[in-house]
Amino acid sequence: MRSVPRRALPAALAILAAAAILSAPARAGEPFVGLFTDEYGSACNAPIQVFQPVIVHVLTDLSGSSVTSITAAEFRIENWPGNPGYPVGQVTERWESNLVIGRLAEGFSIAFQEPAYGPLVHLGELELMAFDDGWIGADRLLHVAPALDSGSLAVVDEVYQTFDARGGWFLFNGTSEVDCVGGMSEELRWGQVKSLYDD
Repeated sequence: MRSVPRRALPAALAILAAAAILSAPARAGEPFVGLFTDEYGSACNAPIQVFQPVIVHVLTDLSGSSVTSITAAEFRIENWPGNPGYPVGQVTERWESNLVIGRLAEGFSIAFQEPAYGPLVHLGELELMAFDDGWIGADRLLHVAPALDSGSLAVVDEVYQTFDARGGWFLFNGTSEVDCVGGMSEELRWGQVKSLYDD
């Protein structure tokens, strides 16, 4: 890896931050919690194949909101495939803090000892490894949603004030495109409805 001169670091970081903000969809107003294939919040579609690990980044986007840093976040991932283990599929969770509680499919919370500053806060990453083709399947649409028990999809700022957040969408093995903010296209939505009646 090429080293960057120390005096060039602030400029390089500023360029990277600007690129991240410009490449991410506009999410003005509320903080946004989403799942992405990159650390800049620009892609939320991924194929998953047997024995090929896929990394999904969990990000909070604070741009456009009045929140500048967070000390905690709470959410769940709707339609999460779980972690059945071998010979079906395995998930390895790696979080930016060891202060975590709950389960992704029902309700998950992460807290930080020191505020994590935006505009993009990397909460952690999920590494999925499929051992069986049927584990994820085609057009598996995930949605960051409120936790089941608390009904909360929210972030907490540095003065411990809670803010409602919006949740993003993520698509595995898509036959169409999904909008990270708005959800699936009409074509994909109709395909999922139609598949209910094809059996």
